[in-house]
Amino acid sequence: MPALVKIKPGVNMFVNSVVSLVVALVALGCCAVISAKPPAPPPFTCPVLTPSAAPPVDVRHIRPTDIKAFMAMGDSITAAFAAKENLKLDGIREFRGISWAIGGDDGAYTVPNFFARVSGHPHSPALGASLGDQIPLEAVKIKGHPVRDWDPRVDQLNGAVSLARVGDLNTQMDYLVSEAKKIKGLDFENDWKVLSILIGANNLCISCEAGRKDATPQYYEQNYRAILERVRTEIPKVFVNAVLMFNISGVYTQQQTSEYCRLMEPIEKNECPCMERADADRQAMDLHNVLYSQVIKNISADYAAKNYTDFAVVVQPCFESLPVFSLEYLSGVDCFHPSYLAHAAMGIGLWNNMLQPEGEKDTTLDPANVKLLCPAEDQYIS
Repeated sequence: MPALVKIKPGVNMFVNSVVSLVVALVALGCCAVISAKPPAPPPFTCPVLTPSAAPPVDVRHIRPTDIKAFMAMGDSITAAFAAKENLKLDGIREFRGISWAIGGDDGAYTVPNFFARVSGHPHSPALGASLGDQIPLEAVKIKGHPVRDWDPRVDQLNGAVSLARVGDLNTQMDYLVSEAKKIKGLDFENDWKVLSILIGANNLCISCEAGRKDATPQYYEQNYRAILERVRTEIPKVFVNAVLMFNISGVYTQQQTSEYCRLMEPIEKNECPCMERADADRQAMDLHNVLYSQVIKNISADYAAKNYTDFAVVVQPCFESLPVFSLEYLSGVDCFHPSYLAHAAMGIGLWNNMLQPEGEKDTTLDPANVKLLCPAEDQYIS
């Protein structure tokens, strides 16, 4: 296995990971060999809904056709890093157009595309949905500053940044507010929006290390509460999907079933050190994930009690009990990030959760036997 490439001081570990990954792929002959592809996701056959006669005035009475724009915050999962792979090493890119929560590429199984389909716009990307792919230069920092800010042509209203932790959401929020006000066709003050947040994987990756205050549940809560309050006060009329994280330690179990993936472990130690250490470290990650999830549930309950009419934070637990089923749902490049098929399944999972009432939401899904729900004419998102 090629040694990790040494990068001069001042360039963050993301560069080290990506450069090392490229060297490894060349040496090993990209990419992971998958013997059998899992079933494709089911066809989207939901009927087109009738538009509402008038815009809703309460966040608890939003129909799917009332949503005018989509936004997202998060890390490399929502940036769709390495979701596709081929021999040209395109796996080092972010394929934002197929991101489960915010992608808008034609035919991709994503939440914005599902909403567009039932709204009668099957081949037009929803406002805010990210498009295409890019090299993740916004994640590369030199002396603490990113090489490049977001590219609105690709990112649109996908603020996710690879390697981001919960404490990094403020900069993502700055970008989203600024860009949302520029989106053609969006009445920022009066149109209803959906914001999906999945964050914490990179906090979990350091949670086994003693003295890391930026991995404690208290730190997570402080930052998660702060960003939601910014959303409430700075983005009018928004429905927030507070998505619970799956146990990323399960990735390690699947990695052990592949010789290629085992050879990638030195690279993963650079990106997610706790996952590649001892069983006790992976158990610490799982424990912290439970605590992070409880933080999100508590915050959501606090906002529900305040009964705002133009702002809601809804826990979406579609991944809470989700195991990593097989290698087919991990990137064939780095055996770590979700694959294209995983993004499709995750998109269906969140879509289904948004159509299920509180207390009846799925907490897992079987990607090989996933069922795609369809909204009724009089159904509100929840």
